Amino acid sequence: MEKLDKDWLTKDNTDFEYKKYILLDYLQRVNNQFKENKIYPYLSDCIEEFRSLKDLLEQKDKLTPKELTSIDFKNMELIYTTIEDDIFVEIQKLINYALRRIKGTIEEGRKICDNIEKDITFNSVGVITENKEEGYLILTTKNSIIYKYKMDSLILEGNKYKMLKTEPITTQNISEFSSHEDIKQEYLNHRDDIPMMTYGAHSKKEIPFENTFLPIVKRILIREINKD
Repeated sequence: MEKLDKDWLTKDNTDFEYKKYILLDYLQRVNNQFKENKIYPYLSDCIEEFRSLKDLLEQKDKLTPKELTSIDFKNMELIYTTIEDDIFVEIQKLINYALRRIKGTIEEGRKICDNIEKDITFNSVGVITENKEEGYLILTTKNSIIYKYKMDSLILEGNKYKMLKTEPITTQNISEFSSHEDIKQEYLNHRDDIPMMTYGAHSKKEIPFENTFLPIVKRILIREINKD
């Protein structure tokens, strides 16, 4: 499913009803994904769009045209008056409407995430190692997939961030009757020279691995790592 165009707000025209249709059509498609318990990347996309629109609204004074109307000689300041042209008034109306509708979709997505997380059990499997920033995740519903994870550092504009990377090392063909300890013994113990941290997550309900299960477990894992 495609994201909203970055310039959807101003592309072609700023007719309110037309833009309302574009936005509601997109949010309906997002909600259809939510109904199938497919949460990501759709929730993240909505959060990103919400933040962008909010920033745009907060930068209103920078975006509207201004004209010099007088000079304050006492304080040595130039006095500008903002010109509220019809186009920007319409854009502002669209932004406020979009923020309300997107916020509702975000809240629904987060609610679904929280409810799914309640049905997930998350535990360490086997030996607890000193280094928890690299290891394996065993995700199980009716079947199991093993992912390798690693916490990496990311430098953006001089600021350091942590980013959790994952890659699958099996397909969905591990028997549902195997315990996480058995899976670790069978698939993981021989892979590394030193013991690696392993976590297991089990969902009572069958949910999409890539769109929902893995992103939620990654969120749980990040909390677990940061706890120490």
